[in-house]
Amino acid sequence: QEQWLTIQKMMAATSPKSQFIPPSNKYQYMVFRLVISPKFDIAMTVVIIANILCLCTVHYEMSSKWKDVISASNVVFTALFLIELLLKFFALGLIRYFRIGWNVFDFVVVCVSISGVLMDYLLPNTLSFLPILRVLRVVRIFKLVPRVRG
Repeated sequence: QEQWLTIQKMMAATSPKSQFIPPSNKYQYMVFRLVISPKFDIAMTVVIIANILCLCTVHYEMSSKWKDVISASNVVFTALFLIELLLKFFALGLIRYFRIGWNVFDFVVVCVSISGVLMDYLLPNTLSFLPILRVLRVVRIFKLVPRVRG
């Protein structure tokens, strides 16, 4: 009986990995294969790390040229994350996209990043909370934690 109870507890603690049914539309299927591939994950991991490294260069009393570089890189990274989001929207569909917790998190980060870019270019430079919006993207590094084995 103890073995049975132990097995039941182990079964309750584990959950099956959800498998996505590939879409029937051939274009959607091609994008689906792309976004679920390990190479796409690696590419987005590289983008996240590059974004973090870029954010690490922000410092007090930066030159105006360096501020322009940081602002331009902010736009580029936001665009890359938006492209990732749109590809996953197209491949998975909205319902399946939002069933994955990390995708919901990415959606929030992208929305905040887009609003940060808009505020950066439309509002005066006196707003001191804009860098905080950029730092939110650093939290995406936690997305990589499940992949680390040790």
